[in-house]
Amino acid sequence: MFTYKGEYSFRFNYLAVPVNLLYSAQPGGQGLQVFAGPYVGWLLGGEFTSSQTGRYASGGGPTTSNQGDVEAGDTYNNRPGEAYVSRGMDVGVQGGLGLGFAGGIQVQASYSQGLRNLGANDKPGLTTRTPPTYRNHAFQLSLAYLFGLKS
Repeated sequence: MFTYKGEYSFRFNYLAVPVNLLYSAQPGGQGLQVFAGPYVGWLLGGEFTSSQTGRYASGGGPTTSNQGDVEAGDTYNNRPGEAYVSRGMDVGVQGGLGLGFAGGIQVQASYSQGLRNLGANDKPGLTTRTPPTYRNHAFQLSLAYLFGLKS
Protein backbone atom coordinates (compact mmCIF):
# COMPACT_ATOMS: atom_id res chain seq x y z
CA MET A 1 0.00 0.00 0.00
CA PHE A 2 1.20 3.51 -0.86
CA THR A 3 -0.24 6.77 0.50
CA TYR A 4 0.31 10.21 -0.98
CA LYS A 5 0.01 13.66 0.57
CA GLY A 6 0.43 16.91 -1.34
CA GLU A 7 0.43 20.51 -0.10
CA TYR A 8 0.13 23.35 -2.59
CA SER A 9 0.23 27.13 -2.27
CA PHE A 10 -0.62 29.56 -5.07
CA ARG A 11 -0.48 33.33 -5.48
CA PHE A 12 -2.27 34.53 -8.60
CA ASN A 13 -2.00 38.09 -9.95
CA TYR A 14 -5.06 39.31 -11.87
CA LEU A 15 -6.18 42.47 -13.58
CA ALA A 16 -9.89 42.60 -12.73
CA VAL A 17 -12.41 45.00 -14.21
CA PRO A 18 -15.68 45.22 -12.25
CA VAL A 19 -18.87 46.81 -13.59
CA ASN A 20 -20.88 47.64 -10.47
CA LEU A 21 -24.19 49.36 -9.90
CA LEU A 22 -23.93 51.60 -6.83
CA TYR A 23 -26.75 52.87 -4.63
CA SER A 24 -26.28 55.75 -2.23
CA ALA A 25 -29.11 57.57 -0.42
CA GLN A 26 -27.27 60.91 -0.62
CA PRO A 27 -26.34 62.90 -3.74
CA GLY A 28 -22.86 62.54 -5.23
CA GLY A 29 -22.36 59.06 -3.75
CA GLN A 30 -21.89 60.40 -0.22
CA GLY A 31 -22.87 58.37 2.81
CA LEU A 32 -23.47 54.62 2.88
CA GLN A 33 -23.01 52.84 -0.45
CA VAL A 34 -24.20 49.40 -1.55
CA PHE A 35 -22.89 48.00 -4.84
CA ALA A 36 -22.93 44.81 -6.88
CA GLY A 37 -22.19 43.58 -10.38
CA PRO A 38 -20.12 41.32 -12.62
CA TYR A 39 -16.36 41.38 -13.21
CA VAL A 40 -13.93 39.99 -15.73
CA GLY A 41 -10.29 39.26 -14.85
CA TRP A 42 -7.14 38.34 -16.76
CA LEU A 43 -4.32 36.30 -15.22
CA LEU A 44 -1.07 38.29 -15.31
CA GLY A 45 1.07 35.60 -13.63
CA GLY A 46 1.90 34.40 -10.15
CA GLU A 47 3.90 31.94 -8.06
CA PHE A 48 3.38 28.46 -6.62
CA THR A 49 5.06 26.11 -4.16
CA SER A 50 4.30 22.42 -3.68
CA SER A 51 5.42 19.58 -1.46
CA GLN A 52 4.54 15.91 -2.03
CA THR A 53 5.19 13.05 0.37
CA GLY A 54 4.67 9.37 -0.38
CA ARG A 55 4.70 6.58 2.20
CA TYR A 56 4.81 2.82 1.79
CA ALA A 57 3.03 0.61 4.31
CA SER A 58 6.46 -0.68 5.38
CA GLY A 59 7.66 2.92 6.02
CA GLY A 60 9.70 5.44 4.11
CA GLY A 61 9.04 6.92 0.71
CA PRO A 62 9.87 9.82 -1.56
CA THR A 63 9.46 13.51 -0.68
CA THR A 64 9.64 16.13 -3.40
CA SER A 65 9.10 19.87 -3.51
CA ASN A 66 8.77 22.32 -6.35
CA GLN A 67 8.28 26.05 -6.85
CA GLY A 68 7.94 28.31 -9.82
CA ASP A 69 5.83 30.68 -11.84
CA VAL A 70 2.17 30.57 -12.80
CA GLU A 71 1.21 31.38 -16.39
CA ALA A 72 -2.03 31.55 -18.38
CA GLY A 73 -3.01 28.68 -20.66
CA ASP A 74 -5.50 25.89 -21.28
CA THR A 75 -3.19 22.84 -20.97
CA TYR A 76 -0.71 21.91 -18.25
CA ASN A 77 2.53 19.94 -18.77
CA ASN A 78 2.84 18.68 -15.16
CA ARG A 79 6.66 18.50 -15.37
CA PRO A 80 9.00 19.62 -12.55
CA GLY A 81 10.71 22.90 -13.31
CA GLU A 82 7.99 24.15 -15.65
CA ALA A 83 5.44 26.85 -14.90
CA TYR A 84 2.07 25.90 -13.41
CA VAL A 85 -0.70 26.67 -15.90
CA SER A 86 -4.09 28.14 -15.00
CA ARG A 87 -6.82 29.34 -17.36
CA GLY A 88 -6.19 32.97 -18.27
CA MET A 89 -9.65 34.54 -18.07
CA ASP A 90 -11.97 34.65 -15.07
CA VAL A 91 -15.54 35.93 -14.77
CA GLY A 92 -17.53 36.38 -11.60
CA VAL A 93 -19.70 38.55 -9.40
CA GLN A 94 -18.80 41.18 -6.84
CA GLY A 95 -20.70 42.99 -4.09
CA GLY A 96 -19.89 45.24 -1.20
CA LEU A 97 -20.42 48.22 1.05
CA GLY A 98 -18.74 51.59 1.13
CA LEU A 99 -18.73 55.09 2.50
CA GLY A 100 -18.57 58.19 0.34
CA PHE A 101 -17.27 61.43 1.86
CA ALA A 102 -17.52 65.06 0.75
CA GLY A 103 -14.62 65.98 -1.51
CA GLY A 104 -14.71 62.73 -3.51
CA ILE A 105 -13.09 60.27 -1.08
CA GLN A 106 -14.50 56.73 -0.92
CA VAL A 107 -13.73 53.73 1.28
CA GLN A 108 -15.13 50.38 0.13
CA ALA A 109 -15.04 46.74 1.19
CA SER A 110 -16.12 44.03 -1.25
CA TYR A 111 -16.20 40.31 -1.90
CA SER A 112 -15.66 38.74 -5.34
CA GLN A 113 -16.60 35.18 -6.31
CA GLY A 114 -15.34 33.63 -9.53
CA LEU A 115 -17.82 31.57 -11.54
CA ARG A 116 -15.41 29.89 -13.96
CA ASN A 117 -13.34 26.76 -13.27
CA LEU A 118 -9.72 27.87 -13.71
CA GLY A 119 -8.07 24.43 -13.63
CA ALA A 120 -6.20 23.71 -16.88
CA ASN A 121 -6.47 20.29 -18.54
CA ASP A 122 -3.43 18.03 -18.83
CA LYS A 123 -1.89 17.73 -22.29
CA PRO A 124 -3.44 14.74 -24.14
CA GLY A 125 -1.79 11.45 -23.24
CA LEU A 126 0.11 12.93 -20.27
CA THR A 127 -1.87 11.40 -17.39
CA THR A 128 -5.25 9.94 -16.58
CA ARG A 129 -5.87 12.16 -13.55
CA THR A 130 -8.86 14.47 -13.25
CA PRO A 131 -7.82 18.12 -13.76
CA PRO A 132 -8.04 20.35 -10.68
CA THR A 133 -11.18 22.39 -10.09
CA TYR A 134 -10.83 25.79 -8.45
CA ARG A 135 -12.37 29.25 -8.58
CA ASN A 136 -11.18 32.65 -7.43
CA HIS A 137 -12.62 34.40 -4.41
CA ALA A 138 -11.30 37.54 -2.77
CA PHE A 139 -12.00 40.11 -0.09
CA GLN A 140 -10.93 43.61 -1.08
CA LEU A 141 -10.52 46.94 0.68
CA SER A 142 -10.19 50.08 -1.40
CA LEU A 143 -9.59 53.77 -0.87
CA ALA A 144 -10.37 56.06 -3.80
CA TYR A 145 -10.40 59.72 -4.72
CA LEU A 146 -12.86 60.79 -7.42
CA PHE A 147 -11.53 63.58 -9.65
CA GLY A 148 -13.89 66.22 -10.97
CA LEU A 149 -16.74 65.38 -8.58
CA LYS A 150 -19.15 68.34 -8.32
CA SER A 151 -21.26 68.82 -5.22
